[in-house]
Amino acid sequence: MKTMPSILRPGAIAVSLSLLALAGCTWGFGGEEPSVTDMHRQLSRTVDIQTGVVLGDLTRARDAAAWLATHEELQSFPEGSDHYRARMRGYAGLIAQANTLGEVAARTGQMAAACGSCHQETRSGPRFVMRSQPPRGTELGSQMVRHIWAADRMWEGLVGPSDEAWQAGAEALEDAWLPVTVLSVGYGPRGEVDGMIGEIRSLAVRAQTAGDQEERARLYGEMLGTCSRCHGQGGVMVER
Repeated sequence: MKTMPSILRPGAIAVSLSLLALAGCTWGFGGEEPSVTDMHRQLSRTVDIQTGVVLGDLTRARDAAAWLATHEELQSFPEGSDHYRARMRGYAGLIAQANTLGEVAARTGQMAAACGSCHQETRSGPRFVMRSQPPRGTELGSQMVRHIWAADRMWEGLVGPSDEAWQAGAEALEDAWLPVTVLSVGYGPRGEVDGMIGEIRSLAVRAQTAGDQEERARLYGEMLGTCSRCHGQGGVMVER
């Protein structure tokens, strides 16, 4: 994987994520083959929602959620999945009507947990296989990619569900290091940025002992919302 940070505006850092998934986990779908295409489409919309939150783009997140809430599934899904898919669409509908990024972040965690519960109940869905370690390096770009790697693994931990992916993401997030002096230059008081980084680490510690989907969903939503606030304050932009 090669990540090239670039300058979007003075002090702003862009991190490209086009190859990030390939560096973390591979995954495939269980269950009936005809459902794979629809599941891929739904997965891509959940990525758009998360990216919208991180970029501070409420419209992008809401548009992706509206598609999920209204999309007519023409393919077959495993028996027993109707209830969970209805919950997923319900959360997507709430995201589509949300007025704040914080609300979107919280509902996104709940939506992921609903997906994971469905996969667990029906013994179908994605099977995540860890195949790399989180990126290391002391420069800001490398550390931001480490944060994103960790968040993606925690997402997979919810959606799988996968204890292995969740724990790997939480541990990587706790261990991530960010040069606060660089992040805070020109973006407001250093204490504000430092405080949000502290929030992320605290969430990562709590996540490592979170054993059920509901608690993990809540922590993931808090983490995503904190990332959004920090990126808006620190000028860190994320490209997918």
